[in-house]
Amino acid sequence: MAPDPFRYDAWTALLALGTIILLYKEMTAVLYILATLGVTALLVAVAMADLSTTERLTSDTKGADDSAAIGSGITSTFGAKRS
Repeated sequence: MAPDPFRYDAWTALLALGTIILLYKEMTAVLYILATLGVTALLVAVAMADLSTTERLTSDTKGADDSAAIGSGITSTFGAKRS
């Protein structure tokens, strides 16, 4: 079942209208609290996300990490043939 795009547009319009009204009424303290709660909810959602399963689903191989060699001036060994 596909999500209804009108539903998301309505939520966006409602939140924008609420923000405009709070700005017009100069209720910046309420906006500050709502913004803090929104950022907190976003951080909790990201913290709870299980991102480890996506690494198992990809077929990409992990390459060697030469970032330490680049930062310290050591010659990179990535791609060098070993005999």
